[in-house]
Amino acid sequence: MKKKHPVLLLEVLLAFTLLALCLSEFFLRPIHFHRKAIAQLETLECDRIAAWTFSELHEKFLKNEFRWSQIPSIKQTTAPIPLSPAPLQIPQLSARTIPRTYTLHTLREKIEGNGQIHRLVSIKIEVQKKEFSYHLILTKSPPTQM
Repeated sequence: MKKKHPVLLLEVLLAFTLLALCLSEFFLRPIHFHRKAIAQLETLECDRIAAWTFSELHEKFLKNEFRWSQIPSIKQTTAPIPLSPAPLQIPQLSARTIPRTYTLHTLREKIEGNGQIHRLVSIKIEVQKKEFSYHLILTKSPPTQM
C-alpha cells in the first residue's frame, strides 16, 4: 500500500499563496504608479488651464472689455463668475471638460493727482475645485478734456 501524504496539499497551497503574494507586488505596484502619474498629470494640466485662464482675463482687461464699474472697489469681492468649461487633455486618456470660475478682489487703490486710478486686483481662479491666485494692476485713465 502506498503511504498517504495529506501534508502535500497544504504545502502546495502554501507555495501558491506565497507565489501569489510575491507576484502581486509586481502587478499592483505599476498600477499604483500609473494612477499616481495620472493624478500628477491632472494637477499639472489644471495648473496650465489656470495660467491660460489668467492670460485670457489679462487680455480682456488690456482690451478694455471690462467696464471699470465691474471691478470691485477697495476691499470688495465679486461673486464667482463662471467661464466656459476648459478641456482637460491628458495623453492616452479620454478628453473631458472641467468647470472654471473666477472672482475679483481689490486689495489696494491709488489715485494720482491727474485723476488716474490704479487698483491692485487679486484674481482667484478655481479650476476643478483647486484655487489659483494671481495679482494684476489695473489703471483707469482720467477723461480727456478737449
